[in-house]
Amino acid sequence: MKNILLVEDDELMNKMVSNIIRNSGYKVFQAYSLREANNFLATKHLDLIILDINLPDGSGYNFLKVIQSTKAELPIIILTANDLKEDIIRGYQSGAVEYITKPFSNEILLLKIKSIFNLLAASKESHSGKLDDIYDNGDLKVNFSRLCAEVDRNSLELSPFEFQILKIFIKNKNTLLTRNKLMDLLWGSSEDFVEEHTLTAAISRLRRKIDCGEKKYIQTVYGMGYMFIEGESNEK
Repeated sequence: MKNILLVEDDELMNKMVSNIIRNSGYKVFQAYSLREANNFLATKHLDLIILDINLPDGSGYNFLKVIQSTKAELPIIILTANDLKEDIIRGYQSGAVEYITKPFSNEILLLKIKSIFNLLAASKESHSGKLDDIYDNGDLKVNFSRLCAEVDRNSLELSPFEFQILKIFIKNKNTLLTRNKLMDLLWGSSEDFVEEHTLTAAISRLRRKIDCGEKKYIQTVYGMGYMFIEGESNEK
């Protein structure tokens, strides 16, 4: 059974969302503040966090920073009333896998949760038991079996989702991948319930981590998609 932490200060909303998730077969830990959320993070095994931003003892973004620095592999869904475009972009850029605004559809929430777990399961399955599943171009080194990576001899902290994206790019290096193709490879039949911001933000985070000096691996082909090029320099 998957363990989900719900961080929501409104008691009625917390109870309602918890019941929705629990009735779908998940175990739910309920936190009403950052203090309680940090306690669960430190003492419980968690598979997913659903996080409100506006909390009584601080911003959910503070909690996101803690997660990114200690458990970067833990997927986060932001569930909030903050529905402005800049709020959504900030959420994805801060490391959230999904951003859902209130009011929301129960079905969509559950489908997004299922989609995240399916993606993580596919990532683990594709990386397991392959001792030669290694990419090394001299600067960027990735061991997909062990889920470890380094660039210019510096260790990288990549989430399973970021490893999955990177593996798709490396398998298709020097090949144009449209956004639709990437979303299909990552989410399959669940892609209709995935926001494009999810993919955009994940690729942006991955770029920041793997780029080495002037070498840029993931190139944007404007109006078409993306292409992985083995450390092409911006200097021509």
